[in-house]
Order: sequence, then C-alpha cells, then structure tokens
Amino acid sequence: NRVPDQVTNYQIKQALNTVPEDRLAVEALVAGADQDTIDGWNHAQVFKSDHALFSGAVAVLGWTQQKVDDYLKLAVTFE
Repeated sequence: NRVPDQVTNYQIKQALNTVPEDRLAVEALVAGADQDTIDGWNHAQVFKSDHALFSGAVAVLGWTQQKVDDYLKLAVTFE
C-alpha cells in the first residue's frame, strides 16, 4: 500500500507508541535539538514525509527508509 505524504502529529506518535524504544529514541533526539525542532515535535499539526527536519531526524536515528515508510503507513490507520 501507498506511503502517505503526511500524517497528523497524534497519528505518528500513536504509531511510535507501538515500539516504546523507538518512541524514546525520537523523544531523546528531540530533547537535544534546538527550540524550533522541539516546538515542531510538540505542536505541529501534521508531519510531511518529505520535510527536511523529518528526514534529518531519520538519518540521525539510523533508521531505514523502509522503517519510516512502515511507521507512516501504520500512522494513517489511527484516527
């Protein structure tokens, strides 16, 4: 199935909650970032799969594109 272009903030967090270690890794990364990144993680309404901050975080975490795509596909299944 198709990878969504964007998901809501709540949806991506629900998807990450399915693997607590991954959620903690993202939270730790955000906590060490600049204020704009922290604000974005906490308050953005949507996350776009092609946004520079999103792809940068993925690179720092060492995640594969497949892993990210799977999270995005899972995220859209949540209301």
